Amino acid sequence: MNSKEWIKSLGIPQNAVIDRNLPKQAFYQNADLSSSEKEMIQKGIERARWLGSIKESNTNILKYEDEDVCYEEIEYFYIQVSSREVASKVGKIIFNSIPYPSFLIFSFENAYQFQMALTRKNANNASVLIVERTYESKWKSNEEENNQLTPFHYSNQKTINLKEYYHSLLSTLLSQTIGIPEVRKVEMGNDVIKLYEALQSLDVEIEGLAKQVKSEKQLNKRIELQMKLTKLKKNKEQLLIRTKETEHV
Repeated sequence: MNSKEWIKSLGIPQNAVIDRNLPKQAFYQNADLSSSEKEMIQKGIERARWLGSIKESNTNILKYEDEDVCYEEIEYFYIQVSSREVASKVGKIIFNSIPYPSFLIFSFENAYQFQMALTRKNANNASVLIVERTYESKWKSNEEENNQLTPFHYSNQKTINLKEYYHSLLSTLLSQTIGIPEVRKVEMGNDVIKLYEALQSLDVEIEGLAKQVKSEKQLNKRIELQMKLTKLKKNKEQLLIRTKETEHV
């Protein structure tokens, strides 16, 4: 897909469209990056294009700001990279360099990936945003695009303010990652983000216990750890089942 096709598929409003090439140094010229990070940008990015910028002046979606966060505008970038592996590293650098919440589209060969991040204000400098966590979609083939991209369309997002808009996009990304049906995603709203965090925490616990089970020498302790591991896996399975139920009680 080219930039115009992405703009159409995501429904970026005409007044918010930029659609121009972006020099690689734009991602770090105002940031304090190491030489290795700059090299990663230079070698990892093959081409970058600024698709659009959603803000109050061109969409009438109100900006949002409180003592912790600031959503003044949301940027859309389309970035072709040299490999899938480099996308995660490049994404983290960009999120730490761009002072606005961003929606990154990474492309490699015939596949794409979305990346987003939640940010907060720097306690020592409110004009600087600190990345709290980054999120990545699964890599998908361009052949899947029609059904997969509709939930990301501008018209399907919450437009109360820019924070709600960005969180709506993020909920969509995480819903597809977890496998939550669209109807449940709409019902759950921002709870999708909380669910994802809960599942990630369970995954960390499960991974840690699995390592303990494998390394434990004493049979009775290994059995005890295995029981805890089984319970955690069951909890995760039940949590996923509940979130995918579409029937109302």
